[in-house]
Amino acid sequence: MAVIHRRKAALLVVALMACTGCGAEPTPTPIDARPSTTAGSPATTSTADPSPIPTSSSVTVVPAPPVPTVVRQLPRELVGSWETQHWLDSTGSRAIVRTYRFAADGRYEYTLAMCQSSTDCAIQSNEEGSAQAAKGVLTLVPETVSVDGPRSYPYAVGRDPNVGDLQLHLALATGEVDIFYAA
Repeated sequence: MAVIHRRKAALLVVALMACTGCGAEPTPTPIDARPSTTAGSPATTSTADPSPIPTSSSVTVVPAPPVPTVVRQLPRELVGSWETQHWLDSTGSRAIVRTYRFAADGRYEYTLAMCQSSTDCAIQSNEEGSAQAAKGVLTLVPETVSVDGPRSYPYAVGRDPNVGDLQLHLALATGEVDIFYAA
């Protein structure tokens, strides 16, 4: 008979352990599954233990902190707006205007616009993302829709040798150099 009580107590303990956390609040367990013995009697399970079982957990679950984003400062020479224009006709009435805007915290915006005049431009595409510059290479990682996708350019910032305007030179994979002027 003592073996049956032990098995029932063990099954009850296993069932209670499996259900811990099943409900919205922990359910107090009124049964103490510790066998008790009295002199001359076999081991039995007692349900009359007056010590209460805690109903609340002393463990506080704290969510993991968010993964910190790495903020990479761009070199001061890149920070600002850079613009280039490609005129589509000899009258200068139609042009494609491309603009990069770089922030010190590594954010960038790229805009491509079709212009009918210097004041009548329609934005064809606009992308935003993160930029990094290291060892003369500018890497752009779009976070919005992008026709060009992630890309890297060897770059240099300098002055136009003829008029002294500040320029950003981006070396393209084709070997051509894309020249943007400080805006």
